[in-house]
Amino acid sequence: MALDIRTLFVVLTVMMMVSALALWFTWWLNRTVNGVLFLAYGQSILSIGIMLIMLRQKIDPILSIAIADGLLALGYMLLYKGAREFQLRSSVPKIVIGGITIFALLFCIYFQFIMESNSARMIFMFSLLTILSIAIAKEYLQSDTSRTPATIVVGLLWLFHSLVNFTQVLGLIWSPINVLMDPANYTEIMMIESIVLSVSFALGVTIMTTNRLQEELRYKAMIDPLTEIFNRRAFFSAAEPAVSRAERFGTPISVLVMDLDNFKNVNDTFGHATGDKVLCHFVDLAQASLRGADILGRFGGEEFIALLPDTDAEQAVQIADRLRKSMSKSVVKHNDESIHTTVSIGVTVCVKHPTSLEDMVKSADEALYEAKNLGRNRVAFIEIAR
Repeated sequence: MALDIRTLFVVLTVMMMVSALALWFTWWLNRTVNGVLFLAYGQSILSIGIMLIMLRQKIDPILSIAIADGLLALGYMLLYKGAREFQLRSSVPKIVIGGITIFALLFCIYFQFIMESNSARMIFMFSLLTILSIAIAKEYLQSDTSRTPATIVVGLLWLFHSLVNFTQVLGLIWSPINVLMDPANYTEIMMIESIVLSVSFALGVTIMTTNRLQEELRYKAMIDPLTEIFNRRAFFSAAEPAVSRAERFGTPISVLVMDLDNFKNVNDTFGHATGDKVLCHFVDLAQASLRGADILGRFGGEEFIALLPDTDAEQAVQIADRLRKSMSKSVVKHNDESIHTTVSIGVTVCVKHPTSLEDMVKSADEALYEAKNLGRNRVAFIEIAR
């Protein structure tokens, strides 16, 4: 039994407005998440465009055809901009959005009111919407930041939407396809698909936003906010698997415990803001001295720790001494003064029998105290059996 097209239009308009409200609510609750604002704008503008199309028999054709098509183009462009920003990619410039919107508006006016070719206008619009739908789908399916089931489903929904639009183009330019499918029935399918997409998209964005916030919370729980390296808890979580691999394959593994010498004097003399600059400066030097597989964390205050997989005693001491020398030669500027700070480093290496990460840290900490007792700005080494 055929469905009433006007009823479907009403349902589509209402559902798009509800979806737009859901996106606005999602943005209002999570304003720090990139892109959601433009997704809400895009969905809102699309709902207005669909409403104008629904009122085609009751309002001026300029509004129900040209302006409606322009709003559809603008809405899709804003959804594309929102998708890119949500995936933390470069934003779409306003001039591009405005240019494509004006281009679509002028072409629709030309085809509909000058050429008086409704089919040419529809071919143009459905072709444009097909291209934009593919672009939106691509942003979600090729996610670099948070590839989750929600992003994949949303991407597939937009990809299917592009197929629906493209089939409409084929029906307009290639008459044999209309033999396979009744145009009236296809319009019903297209409307139902748009309703499903509208609701599913709003739900998907809400889920993706929740996932993004959870990722940010996990990140904040793991990262020291000042130096942006692992905090103590996250360091142990990241280091344990490396220790287990070293034990399984019988490879050496080293731990460095590092403490900035006389750091309290820096805070007392120059203030905590300058002390923070010294800490960040040390972390920069440490990251430059360590290798990609090494794990660096802040143990607390001015104390830091690093785990060096596949590193024997000679290599660990060399790395530690390189870092010590870099710190002793470098300076941090405070107004017109140069602040010189040194670091003492305790090194331990496990080469034989199983042991825990806690025992390794304890051994490296003992080596650090030895370096301090020997006069600071030194590297001290202790080897333990693992």
